[in-house]
Amino acid sequence: MTPGESNDTNAVEVDGIRFELLMPERVIIPVKKSQPEGYTSVPFSFRITNNTSIFYRFMLSSSFFPELIAPSGQNLMIGYQSDQVSWATASDFFLIRPGKYLTYSQQGRIFWTRKYHNRNKQCQDLQILIPFSSSEEWGCFLIEMGNYSIRFKYEVNHFQAKIYEKSKPPNSLEEAWIGKIFTSWVSFCLANPPKYEG
Repeated sequence: MTPGESNDTNAVEVDGIRFELLMPERVIIPVKKSQPEGYTSVPFSFRITNNTSIFYRFMLSSSFFPELIAPSGQNLMIGYQSDQVSWATASDFFLIRPGKYLTYSQQGRIFWTRKYHNRNKQCQDLQILIPFSSSEEWGCFLIEMGNYSIRFKYEVNHFQAKIYEKSKPPNSLEEAWIGKIFTSWVSFCLANPPKYEG
């Protein structure tokens, strides 16, 4: 997370809160492998700017939901997987002062796997996983090479804007920004690795 002065000009703004999605324009997929290390990292960054006169806190770890459109125009189904369910603590909310911004980054990964495990090991499908907490991820299968479009929905309601501590009832966080906003659509190209002649 990086706070600083705001100077972005291409973003979506709601009630003085501005969101921007930053990611690479071109993603080279990994060569088909069965090893777990055979993946490509995909960095996602979210820049949130507070253009109001109010101090706001934003819950970043579990408030972003992705939407993906394939080159064919098909809306891809997003799945959820988790090792455990996490509850928000005070450290999950980040303060942004008036006139300042914060950049929150995550590392997604693209890799080959078998969507149906009863299929031949050579029949692999390309999957993307995007973490949104230390133990939870959004994911979907990428059905073809080409230009994809992605955006994220950020949403926090009054029920989510609570801090959970052991042996204590949940407390509402008064400085939490309550609302919903969609980033602009961002395009990226999914491409095969280049072939080298040797």
